[in-house]
Amino acid sequence: MVEEAHERLTRESCPRRYCWYWHSIGFEWDMQPEQGCEVAERHHHRVFWAGQAIAPWQHCCRATGNPQHQDYYEPREPHLEADGWPADFFQVVGKVARTRRFERRQRGERRRSDGADA
Repeated sequence: MVEEAHERLTRESCPRRYCWYWHSIGFEWDMQPEQGCEVAERHHHRVFWAGQAIAPWQHCCRATGNPQHQDYYEPREPHLEADGWPADFFQVVGKVARTRRFERRQRGERRRSDGADA
């Protein structure tokens, strides 16, 4: 399972078991990220409009794929460490990730097959 995670997960994707908002400590590849992400449930405040409860509106961009949504990723450090991921692997996204990749390439380094940076 961990080998499959190293193959399938990118820095920008939903980290599943490596995020505290994932509903379990499993990967559950057959489940879509928006189904397993509990951000909406955990950040839900009961709001009423005209006497009707409003549905949860907070969603994680990693689960929805919508960059307009906030990134709620919260790392599960013990699981990251146990499975051999760098502690900040899913935290380094966007421009920072591209800058690091560019610097590694300039030094002639490549990404290791296990997902860790060389």
